[in-house]
Amino acid sequence: MFVYAVVLQEQSQPNENLQQAGADILALNVEFVKRINHTEPGSVSLFYNKLREEFSEKVRNIYGLLSQA
Repeated sequence: MFVYAVVLQEQSQPNENLQQAGADILALNVEFVKRINHTEPGSVSLFYNKLREEFSEKVRNIYGLLSQA
């Protein structure tokens, strides 16, 4: 999070993709920490497989935004 703040501070006019990526990183952190702390009982293996897939997809989307910044 600190790196995001430093990069935005150094730019006179922050890139829209960079701002969106920073917001997505913060949201990703909050969402997945909450989900990990409240594991669904029963099919734990399926829960974590789905969690890992969704996390990877969102990270790829953020990487795409950063590569365009």
